[in-house]
Amino acid sequence: MFGCLLASLMSTRQPLFDVSKTRLATLSVLLVGLANCRTVNSSHLATQFPGPALHASNYRRLQRFFQYVRLDGDVVAVPVVRILGLAGLKVLALDRTNWTLGSWDVNIPVLAIVTQRFRVPPMWSLLEHGGNSSTAQRIALMRRYLHLFDPSSIDALRADREFVGARWLEFLNECNVPFCVRLRENLQVRTEDDGMPRQFRTLVHKSPRGSRRT
Repeated sequence: MFGCLLASLMSTRQPLFDVSKTRLATLSVLLVGLANCRTVNSSHLATQFPGPALHASNYRRLQRFFQYVRLDGDVVAVPVVRILGLAGLKVLALDRTNWTLGSWDVNIPVLAIVTQRFRVPPMWSLLEHGGNSSTAQRIALMRRYLHLFDPSSIDALRADREFVGARWLEFLNECNVPFCVRLRENLQVRTEDDGMPRQFRTLVHKSPRGSRRT
């Protein structure tokens, strides 16, 4: 039964990953082992290899896999999208998660695909500081995505109020990426009519409370 499962995993993943048959077999064992053992401990995962090989040999096989095989986010993004059937028109969401681990800031901007039930993050980056990302960091993240997926596959990019900036929005326009970004009420903008700076709140009509908008 276990051998049939590994064979099925290898056959379905072979077109997605450019690795040797041996590496692909190790990857398949890892996938099954993570579900069976519920741990990332290599010593436990090494017990999942079929066959008469010694535990120490299987453990060393895992070490060589992690030493020589690099499956970063850019490599995995396309297979994940294909496997989940998300190759059509996509709604993207740009968000950021930030917490501290001791004295270290763990700060990760994430570009995710929005579905009705969950969010799939094919792209992310790890910042070396706390707080918001810079325009250059956002553009670099988006360039990685556009290197793998055509802009025509994006229905809309959604982002919160922290992801603003003239150069960032110009970049999205230049790349033909439709976007929907929330704006702060106190954001300073210049209109095309007179070029005078105004707060965004003065340009947005608000209906009185209790009345209907027209």
